[in-house]
Parts: sequence; C-alpha cells; structure tokens
Amino acid sequence: MKLLPIILGVFLGCSSGGTKIENIRKPAVMGLWYSANKDSLHQMIQGFLDNVPKDKAISSPQVYGIIAPHAGYVFSGQTAAYAFKQLETQDFETVIILGPYHGPKRESTLRVKENGVSVYQSGIYETPLGFASIDAELAQKIIKYSDIIKFIPDAHIDEHSIEAEIPFLQSVLRNFKIVPIVMIDQSFETCKVVADAIINAIGDKKVLLVASSDFYHGYDYKECKKSTKNSVKLIEDYDIEGFYDAFQNRNAACGGGAITVSMLVCKELGANEITSLYTTNSGDITGKTTGWIVGYGSFLISQRLTSDAIKGGTMDWKPLDSKAQEELLEIAKTTIETYVKTGKVPEVKAVRELSLKEKRGVFVTLRTNDGRLRGCIGHHQADTPLYQLVPQMAIAAAAQDYRFLPVSEKELNNIKIKLSVYLCEVHQIPANEYELGVHGIIMRKGTRGATFLPEVPVEEGWTREETFVQLCLKAGLPADAWKEGTDFYVYKTQVFGE
Repeated sequence: MKLLPIILGVFLGCSSGGTKIENIRKPAVMGLWYSANKDSLHQMIQGFLDNVPKDKAISSPQVYGIIAPHAGYVFSGQTAAYAFKQLETQDFETVIILGPYHGPKRESTLRVKENGVSVYQSGIYETPLGFASIDAELAQKIIKYSDIIKFIPDAHIDEHSIEAEIPFLQSVLRNFKIVPIVMIDQSFETCKVVADAIINAIGDKKVLLVASSDFYHGYDYKECKKSTKNSVKLIEDYDIEGFYDAFQNRNAACGGGAITVSMLVCKELGANEITSLYTTNSGDITGKTTGWIVGYGSFLISQRLTSDAIKGGTMDWKPLDSKAQEELLEIAKTTIETYVKTGKVPEVKAVRELSLKEKRGVFVTLRTNDGRLRGCIGHHQADTPLYQLVPQMAIAAAAQDYRFLPVSEKELNNIKIKLSVYLCEVHQIPANEYELGVHGIIMRKGTRGATFLPEVPVEEGWTREETFVQLCLKAGLPADAWKEGTDFYVYKTQVFGE
C-alpha cells in the first residue's frame, strides 16, 4: 500500500547530519483544536491542570485508564485536564490511546472504506510539544492477533480523537511510548476482539489505556444533560454492556467503542472502580444552549486496594475455572521444585489463562502427604497479578516460613500444594459479622496482627470467640486482647490443590 506523504514525513535533522526518523504522523488539527505555538500550548494545558481542584486529584496507586474528551481545547480542555491530572504521579511504559474514526477533514484526504480497527504500527506522532514514539513491538503484537486489526494509514491522517490527547500526555508523563488505535468498526464483537488482543499483547508491560470520546451530539441541550448523566451512571457502575447499549441505540457517545474496549481491558487487568471526575457540555462552556451541543466527561479507571477505600461494598472476582486452576498449580509446583533444586526463581513470561493476570490476594499452603503443615504464606493486597504473586508466595511458603526449616529436595515428592485465591477484597467488619467457615479473618491491634484462612477454625473445631482468642495468641497478644481496640478484616477464598 502506498503511504501518504503526511504519514511518511522524514525528519532529517540539521544540515551537518541528523538522525533520520521515518513514519512521522504530522499534526492534523494543530492551530484548530489547539495552539500551534509550543509555549502557548504548554501554558494553556498547564493552566487547565492548575485549575483542577486539589480534592479532585484522587490518590490511587493502581491506575489503569482514563476517559477524556477530544474536542477543541477551548471547549473540552478543562474537562480533559481532570483526567490527565490523575497521571502526574504515575509512570507508564506505554499509553494505548483508543479513539473513534470521524473521517477526513481535508479534501485531499480519502475516506477510509475498509472496516475494522487501525493500529499505527511504527514511527512517531508529532505535536508542538515534541515527538511521541510508537511502541512498535506492542503495536505489531496487537495487529497480529486478528485480521480485523491492521494498519490503515488513511484512518490516522486526519483523525483528531487520538491527536487531541497526546499534548496532555506529554505534559504529565515522561519517557513513555504510545500505541494509537483508531476504531472504524465499533461493534461489540470488534470491541471484544480488540480488548483480547491488547490483553494478550501487553504481558508484564505497565500500560495506560486512554479512551478518547465525547458524549451526546445533537441539538437538544436538555437531552444532552440527561444523556450524559445516564452515561456517567453506567460507566461508574462499570456496566459495560449497559453503556454499550446506550452508545449504540441512544447517541450516548462518539467513542463508545473506545470506552468499551478500555473498560474491558482494565477490568481484566484488575480495575474495579471508575470515578467520574467532571462533566459539562459545549453549551455550558459557551453560554449558548441552542444549536449544536456536545457533552464532555472525564473519568479515572482504577483499583481499590484497601478496606479504607471501600464504601459499602467490596470487589468480587469470579472463581477460577479448572484450566486456570491447573495452570496456577503447575506454576507453583514448578517454582518450588526449581527453587529448591537450584536456588533460582523461574520466570513466568506468559500465561494461557487471562484470569491469571487478575490482581488478587492469595495464600500458598504446603502439607506433607500425611497432612502435616509444612508452610503457609500469603499476601492480602490485590496489587500483583496471580501468575506473578503465586511464585513469590510459593517460595516464601517453602523456604521462608519461620516456623519450619526450608523444604529440602528429598522432600519434594512428599509435598502437596494448596492454593487459596481471594474471591473478594479484604474489608473491615464488626466482630459479630464474622462467619466461621465463610470468611478468612485478619485481626489487627496496634502493630500486631494475625490471620486464619476460612477453613482453619472449622478444622480446629473453634467457636467464633475461640477463633478470636487464637488470633490474639498467634499475634503475641493476651488472649482477651480482641475485646477492645481491635480491628477485624475478612476475605473469602477459592481453595484448590493437588
């Protein structure tokens, strides 16, 4: 395919011999959507960021994505800043930017007739603030996943939905690459394919998803406010199918496919919360509530990690299916055998089952063939993918449980592995709500604490009060210490083993 000159521009550097950079995507809406002057653009964006109230800068250690508008900056720049403000303390290797295809803006640009999705495969995107390099390796992996994903140069040449986000990214992040994805086809089936392609391609890479979309488009100001409010609720409820239905049937957004893909990917990676940061519309910005009206909104896609962030509920995960269980047990077994025999930790580069990339807590328990405990170590926080966390806990159970000597090579055939994978986040409850055999329990008092998995009190035949006493003794506290000034946290697990 012959590529258009604006896509394949060449930067030759200075006359004394600069580095040749091929495949430069030149700005298409510079001077229209935003200033063509570097200093003016920087000042404008910084002003937007500075205007975001401090209480809107959400402290979340697990950020997976944002949703931001892509209209001209005078209309939607301040709204977009609410989303990008959340990234100032973050660090990402690659930003995957998804946006809808709007069509050409110049007579010289051809309308794309191919269907599917276009991933910009290599080179750079240029803005007045500099170059944003393409993560060519990641882009190629995504493209290879399906025939509906390809590189269609004409889909990018005039498309503003991707371009509008990049100057903001350049203002809040450092040392990142991008993968621009233009969705010509935004069907739900295509959204699922693109989401699967991204999930399979990213591996251990720390990525950010940016969904570029405006909301309602039309001539009814009241309907705009009603539609945008409905979209906000569906997105905040993490109702992927409900939002997509609104996008397809009720003019909810232009980039509904981009939002859907981002929600799907982020959820698979561990996100469980979407926070609406700011909404407005072009009528409110200009003061003209008649004529063409467009809705704007910004959102943060993240994961709640501690009970302190939970208000009236917890994140629940689906139980792992049999294939995922088998793969996770094999990872644990291989890790222990390799570590015990060689002292080395085998690297798990990829997994077959996508559910093993979910960030959940887990305990690894080792018992001898006759049922004696040989080691038990776990991690409560949902901050590490299962396929990475299980090897860490497996080694800890085999070699770092202070109650036992490290497992020796001659013991390997006499060891059985049991995994307790969390089905919900750890959350605080009153002591009287603890359910024996249902909840794993954590007791904390001051700097001391202890935990029992759900099955332990049942196996030992303890009552609820006896369980609290045993927690105190395990934590090195007086037997009745649980009665005052003690916090209790619970969790549920899925238990399986060899």
